[in-house]
Amino acid sequence: MHHDAKIANVLFDKKTGQVICAIDFDTTMPGYFFSDLGDMIRSMACSSDEHNTDFSHLHIRKDFYKAIVSGYLGVMNNYLTDEEKKYIHSAVLLMIYMQAVRFFADYLNNDVYYQISYPEQNFDRATNQLTLLRNLEQFLSEEYNFSL
Repeated sequence: MHHDAKIANVLFDKKTGQVICAIDFDTTMPGYFFSDLGDMIRSMACSSDEHNTDFSHLHIRKDFYKAIVSGYLGVMNNYLTDEEKKYIHSAVLLMIYMQAVRFFADYLNNDVYYQISYPEQNFDRATNQLTLLRNLEQFLSEEYNFSL
């Protein structure tokens, strides 16, 4: 898509619910499949967004995860190598881990990149993503017999 494919970067028509277009093109660049797929799943298949601090209720919505992967492969299957297909689930693990590290690094650097509304927000965001990562690993193990 545009190397930042998360649900917040898609504009929808309020009346019809139909997609109008992608927005937020500040990161448009050539990239790897794992970036778009990983961030789509990170932002769409999670039960809540990265701002949620009720970590005990974060989980992977299985139907969303499966629909996103199925839809993605339905279009991209002929463009991906066998190795990329073999490790398709790693894309999501990688993006969630990277985002957790980015939030934590920003927290340690006095919140210079991500805007915050309270002092510990980037720490909480990092904890949110690490919780999601742990839950995704469990989900992939159970549903796909997948492990690294």
